[in-house]
Amino acid sequence: GNHFETIICPEKESAVLDDHSLVRYLLNINPNLIAGTVYLWNIERFLRIANMLKEAKEDLQIIAGGPEIAHNHPFIFANQTLDAAVEGEGESVFPFLAENLLKNKAKKWYSNIFLRRKNNFLWGTSPPPPVHLPKVLPPAKSAENKPDSNGMAYLETSRGCPLQCAFCCYSQQRKKLSFLDPKDIINRTMILKERGAKEIRFIDPTFNSHPAFEEIIAKIVSINKSGNISFFAEIRADTITPTQAKLLKKANFTDLEVGVQSINPTVLSAIRRSTNIDSLKKGINNLVSNKLHLTVDIMCGLPFQTLTDIKSSLNWAYTIPNADVQFLHTLLLPGTALRTHSNELDLKAQELPPYRVTATSTLSEEDILTAEVYARQKAGRELDCPTSRFVGTNLPDLFPERVTVPLQNIASELSGNTNRRALIFSGSNLFSKRHIINTWINLALKKEPHILWEFVINPSNEEPLDLLDLMIREIRKHPLTWLDRMSPDPFSRAVSRRIFILLEKDKKYAKSWIKAADTLLSDTFY
Repeated sequence: GNHFETIICPEKESAVLDDHSLVRYLLNINPNLIAGTVYLWNIERFLRIANMLKEAKEDLQIIAGGPEIAHNHPFIFANQTLDAAVEGEGESVFPFLAENLLKNKAKKWYSNIFLRRKNNFLWGTSPPPPVHLPKVLPPAKSAENKPDSNGMAYLETSRGCPLQCAFCCYSQQRKKLSFLDPKDIINRTMILKERGAKEIRFIDPTFNSHPAFEEIIAKIVSINKSGNISFFAEIRADTITPTQAKLLKKANFTDLEVGVQSINPTVLSAIRRSTNIDSLKKGINNLVSNKLHLTVDIMCGLPFQTLTDIKSSLNWAYTIPNADVQFLHTLLLPGTALRTHSNELDLKAQELPPYRVTATSTLSEEDILTAEVYARQKAGRELDCPTSRFVGTNLPDLFPERVTVPLQNIASELSGNTNRRALIFSGSNLFSKRHIINTWINLALKKEPHILWEFVINPSNEEPLDLLDLMIREIRKHPLTWLDRMSPDPFSRAVSRRIFILLEKDKKYAKSWIKAADTLLSDTFY
């Protein structure tokens, strides 16, 4: 068949550059076709970058795949940038799609592919070839089967999920389960060990759904006697036996994630997750009595959940010894049954990613806010990492890329190229330059709306707090990023753009001014 030269965008570019620099990097390669994986956290950015690429190179073909692609997506089909997209697994259809797009000869195509024809998107009709996991994974000995620079490795041992949860698109996109042979799993684990893996994370939706689960962990025990490798997996607790729990401990599974979601049977049946609560508690007890560390997921915003329900599920989760509780908000993800039936279930949600449920027929917006505050009180801490200090001579959260901008002329060109950047406004009497400072903020957020920005005033003396108010107002004129919409902070503090005050080491500033400025900033930014 035809061979394509494939270039995978290196992490130092894809993870670090801002939109304009990434576009320059990609155009420099001069590709014929670009394929990207889209998730709720990068879909808006991906479409913007795709748009910029198309403007610069009209004949470039762009394909998207990944969890965001679904028949019931809220906005992807309104975008004329993509040439094609694949729903679900792409391994078996990608070569066919790439060849047909580049040769423009697709007469028929598969039902999990949509193609843009003039200004219409059309889904194919032929059933796609089945994906058999052992056939699509790179061979155990291949260079791809290796840990990253931190010694972290990922291993997939099954495709498909035995659960049919309405909030997840996995089971909707794939009905059959496919498993790696236990010998192959152990072989891959041993190769990862030889290649320096310190931690191996099994990325299966339910690791213990493998028919040979017990045999696999028993083998891991024998190859990890030294305990040099720690393991992580997501499991169903309701089927875990005392023997399996013992083996998991011996194999050095240092963290196991258990999706409980709710302990109310009505809620569980509404999300198609029939769990026997007694078996669940028994399984958790088996894990806990072997001193295994658990991460227990409790959800908020599910159909028929009430505030009382959420509180009692949280209260129960916090009685589990040696467990971390993860409080997760329900998201109406494209491709899920929950999104398809959201109207009849009376679920209100954000229109843009992450599509967080904001109210249901049994939970008001206020109830969801109360649940969030309750979860934080139970945890006895913030559920994320808030900024450690907004005002000071030393700011631990300041990004490494710092650009001091000129304040004598109106903003025109932005320096810098990373996706985490601090703009520094330095000098005396900055209040008199407030219009120029705000022009810079406006330029930054217009030119790079998807990156993380820090706007830092570096004053020689105290400035009126009105300066901060005006800067905050300027930031608020711009649309929120997915990160801000994702944050369920009860005080709606901004996450992706923040203001700091960097004090000069050799200058004296009034303590009352520092305190007032710090209060204002920590009330506004997370």
